[in-house]
Amino acid sequence: MEKIVGMRIRECRVKMGITQEELAAMMCTKKSAISSYELGKNDVKVGIIEEMAPLLGTTVSYLDGGES
Repeated sequence: MEKIVGMRIRECRVKMGITQEELAAMMCTKKSAISSYELGKNDVKVGIIEEMAPLLGTTVSYLDGGES
C-alpha cells in the first residue's frame, strides 16, 4: 500500500513541476522525509496526506490509493 501512495506522491509532484526539496519546504519537513514517502519506506500518516494533497493538486483519496 505504501508503494502505491509513494508512487502517486511522486507522480503528482513531478506533474506539478516541483522538487522534493520544494515540497519539503512547503510542508516544513526535510527532503529525506519526502524521499522516504515516495520510496514507500515510511508509513505516510493520514494527516500528512491531508496536508500534501492540496499542495500537489490532487485529493486525499487519490494519494491514498483510491480513485484513479
